[in-house]
Amino acid sequence: MMIAEIFGPSFPGFGGSYLLTVLVFWALPIAALVSVASLSRVAFYQAHSSKTAWIIILAIGMLLSPIGFFFALYFFLSVRRRVRRFDRRADR
Repeated sequence: MMIAEIFGPSFPGFGGSYLLTVLVFWALPIAALVSVASLSRVAFYQAHSSKTAWIIILAIGMLLSPIGFFFALYFFLSVRRRVRRFDRRADR
């Protein structure tokens, strides 16, 4: 069943792909939050970053879907790599 069949053809957003777009914009920040939670606080400190700050940034960013998506993207492409170098638990 298509979104347009439920809400009508005037549903705002990207037509039938609106729900999928919203889910993608929420999925990446959720995955980033899980990743932040799995890394050690010491590794963040050694990588010159803050675990608490990233949790707050990603949680608030989730409320502002497009912004949270880009914060999560930045976390995965830059910060996570630096932090994983120092995280001993990541070597499992």
